[in-house]
Formats: sequence, structure tokens, C-alpha cells
Amino acid sequence: MKIATKIIRGKKLKNQFLPLTQPIYQTSTFSFDSIEEFKQVRYNIYHNNKGFNYSRISNPTNSALEKQIALLEGAEASVTTGSGMGAISTTLLTFLKKGDHIIFDNQIYDGTQYLADEGLPNFGIQTTSIDFNNLKLLEKTLRKNTKVVYFETPTNPKLKVNDIQAIVKLVRSFNKNIKIIIDGTITSPYLQKPIDLGVDIVIHSLTKYINGHGDVIGGVISGRQKDINQIRFYGIKFLTGSVLSPHNAFLVLRGIKTLNLRMQQHSASAMKIATYLKNNKHFKNVLYPGLSTHPNHQIAKKQMFNGFGGLISFETNLSHSQTIKFVDALQYFGKAVSLGDPESLISFPSAMSIEANHKTDTFLRISVGLEDPDDLIKDIEQALQKANK
Repeated sequence: MKIATKIIRGKKLKNQFLPLTQPIYQTSTFSFDSIEEFKQVRYNIYHNNKGFNYSRISNPTNSALEKQIALLEGAEASVTTGSGMGAISTTLLTFLKKGDHIIFDNQIYDGTQYLADEGLPNFGIQTTSIDFNNLKLLEKTLRKNTKVVYFETPTNPKLKVNDIQAIVKLVRSFNKNIKIIIDGTITSPYLQKPIDLGVDIVIHSLTKYINGHGDVIGGVISGRQKDINQIRFYGIKFLTGSVLSPHNAFLVLRGIKTLNLRMQQHSASAMKIATYLKNNKHFKNVLYPGLSTHPNHQIAKKQMFNGFGGLISFETNLSHSQTIKFVDALQYFGKAVSLGDPESLISFPSAMSIEANHKTDTFLRISVGLEDPDDLIKDIEQALQKANK
């Protein structure tokens, strides 16, 4: 099957009533007719990855979603979590212990950065952040106790593109047992397949493009069955308890059916808007992987397919206060910190972040939605006129 067919006709759990849509199993536990039956089901859960006895471990609705995403990722298995950060923290705490070392790329999601700077060191885990575009520096940073290498591509919010194959080759030559983990939220499985390029584990925030409708918080982890079992039966069960609700799993299953159509539109519209921004004197440093002017464009062309996603980052040639006026004047861009929704969103980190205090910064990130791109460009133009008054 090609990916569009996989999205609709993926692996579905069989049900005695043969429903077209996966039902919601809104239950916390499962009842059995005998202790022997309970013991047999529990054995199958832990040894054969089949059956259900408690929804913190597995649930039929969640399992249907996990099988669907594993199919799209080209992974042996997947496990869902209560949020994207739940997926990240659960995975890292599963494979790291006191005295271990992890290397992060120096451009990662804010929540992950806080985990790297504050959370993991509190557990005695050593962390280092470097630029993964500098492969020689990465090689020098690897240690005997390095257990995980973690990065995004493209990164959020500055859209740096890391060379997945080059990073994998370098790390594997140093120590084949190091876990290579990537956050692929920005691309979704429709635009990029990190596992095909040698990555061990791929993490997504289901909140973003995979669900695509702005009504769910969730995460998912995909990789080898052995690794996913360890994350499910240790990381989730005992460490974080970060469990996705069956109702949210149902909503993601519904949302994922249009993933290919949405990602095509997000990418096409973003390319048009990025080109407009690049050619407008009021903007500078426009970063979009699909633009030939992006410093990592050739890498993006090599490892991304079906488009380059819906995120664009750039700076204005306005003052900080004028940039606030520009953002406030936009009518078709919601002022929000998320991405991947049908509605276009704009984020102004230096004005919207509690930690930031960069009053001269004019860096913006937009998540291009599913509106007509011509209307979005007109909205940008009218907001510029107001900002310049």
C-alpha cells in the first residue's frame, strides 16, 4: 500500500460487530470469568502483545491507533501517551539512569530544553547540547557513557534541518548501542520516515499534525518492539503513568484519516507564503526548508518527501513594538503557541514566553493552516499597513 491507502486502510482491530470506525472503549479495567482467564490474558499482554486487562497498559482504541501509526512510520510497534512531553520524558527516563550521558541538539522544543537543562540533571543524568549540523563536534562530544542522542528535524521553532543519515552513521560507528531518538512532530510520518533512515525511536506530539484538529493532547512513540515494550511496561507503567485516554485516541484515529490531504495543503500554502515573505522588504531571515535559500535545503530535499511542512519562521524589519502591532492586526492568524491546526497560528516568542525578555527581538513563527493562502497573504499585507502607521 502507498501511504494514502495506509492512512485509510491501516491495521484495524477486529470486532465482532465489524464497525467501519474504531469504537471507543471508555473503560479503565477489563473483567474476566476466571482467575485462569485473567492470568492467560496477562501473560499474552506481556509476552505476545495481545489482549487487555487494564487501560494504563493497553486499551483496544489506543491499540488501534498505535498499530496505525506503527504502519505509517514503518516501525515494529508504537505506544501512545497523554502528551508529547509525556512521550519525550517517558522515553528518556526509560533508557537513562544516574551517571548516563545524553547529547541534545542545541535547537529543541522549549519543554524538552527544560528537561535537558533542569529535569534530567536532577536525576544525576549528564546532558550536553551542541549543534548537530557540526558533525565533527558531535563526534568529539560522544562519550563511553553516552546512552542517547536526541534531536529534531526540522527543529522547532527555527526550522534547522539535521542530516539524519549522517548523524546515524556517525553515532553507529562510535557505539551501535546508543539510542538515536528523533522528535518528528514537525513533519508527521507523511513527510519524513526517520526509521527508514536508521533512527531507533521516533516521537510525535499527536496534538499537532497527526491529529490535526486542535482538539486533542497526546503523544506517541514508535520503534522496535523490544524498545516499545520497555517503554510501555516500565516507562509508562511505573515511571510516568502518561496514558492517552481512549476518547482522545478515537479523535486522533478520526483526524489521521485526512493526514495526507492536510499535509499536502499545509506544505503548498506554506511554500507560497514563504516565497512571499522572502520577497517582501519588511521581512528578513525567512526560514522554510522548501526554499532554496534555506541553509539546509539540500538535506531537506534528501530526507523529506511529499512537501516541506506548514511551519515558517522569520524576522520583521520593524521595531519590537511595531512587530507587536503587526501580530495584533492579523485577522486570520490566531495568537497561539501550538501548530498543525486547520487554523493558521502565529507565535511571537519574545513577547509570549514568560522567560523571554528580548525587547529588540522580532522573530516570529507561523503555522500555516488550511485557509486559502492568498487570503493569508492579504491579511499579512493589511497588518503591515497598520503596523507602519
